[in-house]
This record gives sequence, structure tokens and C-alpha cells, in this order.
Amino acid sequence: MKVNVDFSIFSSANHAYGNVSGVLDLPEYPGMGDSISFAFSNLSAMPEANFPGFLTVESKRYDVRQEVGCSIGLSDVVVNGQDEAERLMSYFENGFGLCGYRYES
Repeated sequence: MKVNVDFSIFSSANHAYGNVSGVLDLPEYPGMGDSISFAFSNLSAMPEANFPGFLTVESKRYDVRQEVGCSIGLSDVVVNGQDEAERLMSYFENGFGLCGYRYES
């Protein structure tokens, strides 16, 4: 089942690096509190970063008359610095086809 996902990446506890969004194909619609694993990508290895490999569903919305009928908000990722944030954002883009939007520094 296709779901829209959205979450933020922080380069420190109080500095947002950017936002990641896009569509994932999952075996079923996840529920609140469920974890989604990003530990394995067919295209690249997970980069070294302060990231456990999974994100938690924090919000869920069903969208009427949309091609993708479910949108979920995932937990934010907080890493140690802009280099880690960039490596992780590139991993989500290249490994899962998600779109990363980098905020201006």
C-alpha cells in the first residue's frame, strides 16, 4: 500500500536541517506508534549517523480522492552536525526515492 510520509532532519537539537517527504510502498497501512525500518536500502548502505534505522508513526491521516490515500507523519531525526544530516538526507533520497528539502543555513 502506498503511503505519503513526512519527517524532519535536525543537525542539532535546536537546528532543523531539512524535511524529507515522498511515497513509500508498505505491506499495509501502519498504525500510530508503529515503527518503519529504513535500515536496509537496495541502493546504498546506511551512513554512519546518530540514527537507529527506524522512525515511528506519530500522525496518520486518510486522504479522500487522492492517488495515495494515506499520509503519515514520522518521528524527527536528530543527528550530530550538518555533515551527518546531509549523509542521512542523501541516504533517504537515493535509497528510498524520497525528496529532501534542505533549509538555508
